[in-house]
Amino acid sequence: MAQTTHKRDPWRLVWRLATADRSLAILLLVLALYVSVPVLVPQAPTAPLAADRWLSQVQARFGTATGTLYRLGLFSLASSPLPRLLLTATAFLLLTRTAAGAEALWNDRGQESRASPLPWTGLSMGLAHAGFLLLLLGLLVGQVRGWRAGGRIGRAGDVLDIAGHGEVVLENDQSGNIRSGRPGVTVYTVGRGPEVTVRAYDAEGRPLELQRTPREATVWELTVPLVPESPEAYFAVPDAELVCRVSQPSSAEPTADALLRLETFRTPTGEPIQTVEVTEEEMEVAVEETRLVIRRGSYFILDVAHDPGRWLKGAGLILGAVGLLGRLACSQRRPRWRSALPLALALLSLATAGTALWNLAATGLLWDNSPVQAGLTALWLAVLAAELTSSPQERTEAGTGGEV
Repeated sequence: MAQTTHKRDPWRLVWRLATADRSLAILLLVLALYVSVPVLVPQAPTAPLAADRWLSQVQARFGTATGTLYRLGLFSLASSPLPRLLLTATAFLLLTRTAAGAEALWNDRGQESRASPLPWTGLSMGLAHAGFLLLLLGLLVGQVRGWRAGGRIGRAGDVLDIAGHGEVVLENDQSGNIRSGRPGVTVYTVGRGPEVTVRAYDAEGRPLELQRTPREATVWELTVPLVPESPEAYFAVPDAELVCRVSQPSSAEPTADALLRLETFRTPTGEPIQTVEVTEEEMEVAVEETRLVIRRGSYFILDVAHDPGRWLKGAGLILGAVGLLGRLACSQRRPRWRSALPLALALLSLATAGTALWNLAATGLLWDNSPVQAGLTALWLAVLAAELTSSPQERTEAGTGGEV
């Protein structure tokens, strides 16, 4: 009798690899490493004006290793294809695990006692998978259909012209914050900066015209903001032959309560006349026969965004956290030395999801590029990977994946 040769099904092997706990755990560890790198290696800024200062700081910190780190792409991880590849692989593994778990629950229906926690464990993991998939879908929708314009300066009543996306009218809400007057567009206040409003009078008290640049029209009242890209600003009093410079003495980025300095020069010689510090909310400065009335104020630094995937992200975070916590609540008893792992994972899940939800509500972004959030997320991913491989038999019985 001829001996039959058993051929291994390659598709079955791929399926087992895709649904294995170990495969997802390895990918989670790679993701943990990815989110940890920007904490140790500063990322290149997108603003050209900040690139020179960033490069000098990086070279002073890493020395001869700067070139190697640059060639490896560690200074520009966000703009590389790596995060998209990692998220795509994560979505694929979650889809296959969700399908495998649903199939196992369907095949085992009615076989388990209602008091058994295993069906509920499978349902909880399915809920967690669905939440994370919903989160990834929200990221995809926001990337394809959404847009974001950051670092805009505005006040209530201004109209911002967003290149390629039209105009956005800024309005005051009931709490005094800035909101968008355009449906579907959200305005986030990410900071405030200093500005001064100036009026000028001659010796007889007659108002004098003010001008920002020779190309601009003269006005009776002029508002001069100090923006992060240019922490000093100029204006002129043409009839008095004066040029004034408003600046911040310190090298830090301008803030709403920053100390400001007003310097006046005679034109056309450029001879300095006097220097005063703007220390009061409203003050008068006498410059020879000219009187300057200066009133301090502040402007809003705004991010304007249209993100149709925002609610999918929020729902995905909540659903995923609830499912993962439910899975941990249904866990079987473990030895004492391993009982701390589910508790640590539960606390980290709450902290990570809560931080992301807070950022999403406050800035419209899941990620705020802070070392705290990066470290918290990396630790959560590492502990989740450890939990996935801590008790494979329990998960296999629950139908949510198994070892290869």
